[in-house]
Parts: sequence; structure tokens; C-alpha cells
Amino acid sequence: MAKPLLSLTALTLATALPGLALADTGLQEITCRFTTECIGTDGCQDTDYQMTIRYVPDPNTYVPADPETAPPDIFTVEVSDVTGDFKAAPITDGSFGARLFGFTAFNAERTQRLLTMSGGTGRYSVHMVDEGLALYYEGTCEEAE
Repeated sequence: MAKPLLSLTALTLATALPGLALADTGLQEITCRFTTECIGTDGCQDTDYQMTIRYVPDPNTYVPADPETAPPDIFTVEVSDVTGDFKAAPITDGSFGARLFGFTAFNAERTQRLLTMSGGTGRYSVHMVDEGLALYYEGTCEEAE
């Protein structure tokens, strides 16, 4: 059975749930399976979109609560999906070794991606500026045992 993931409130990141211990390396491998896809305002339909996430906290690259002290390379989350692989910045509570709440990523094609995870539910959005399009996915995210 997969471990539950941490909660994310609307504007405040929560603290870790009791009983979630970090592995020696802090490696977090998560699989998200999305069952609902919404395209702009055209409505929603069923989907079977999936992504895998790999995050290893590193004391030299974690994202602190104060963005002015952020390291130069904050893109430490590795994401794979049907479009390929990309790097993302972790969303944590800002302390080293913290559990992953989600990620944010953007690219030269002016596409912004945001994933949040709360209580095993994953919410993922992709905003394509030039296309004037936003996609939204909802499903489950579980950490590998």
C-alpha cells in the first residue's frame, strides 16, 4: 500500500503527517495517475494520463522559505510523462529533507506547469501562453514503497 502524501492548503503549506519518515537518501518516487482531464472551458472527460516524479533532497539545492536565499539551480525534481522528461522546482515547506508537496516548471515555449498533492489527490495544470490554453488534471498520487 502506498504512503499518503502531504497536505497543501490554498495558500499555506502544511507540515508533514505523523509517521512519514524519510529514507536515508530522502529519495521520493511518486506516481500520479490522472482520471479527469479538463481542457480550457470546454468541459472535462475521463483520461488515463500518468506521470512519474523523482525527487532527492540535496542540502545544496533545496528551495528555502526565503526566495532571496534560493540556490542557483532549483530544478531538482525529475518528471516523466508521455511528452518526455523535464526538470521542475520542488514545492516543500522550505526546509531541507522536507516531503514534496508538488512542483512548478516552465520552459522556453512559455508553458507553465503546476502540480499540488494533498491527501493522495494530485491536481496538475498546464498553461500554454502562446496557445491561450489551460489544461487541468485530477487523480491520485502515491509514493512508491
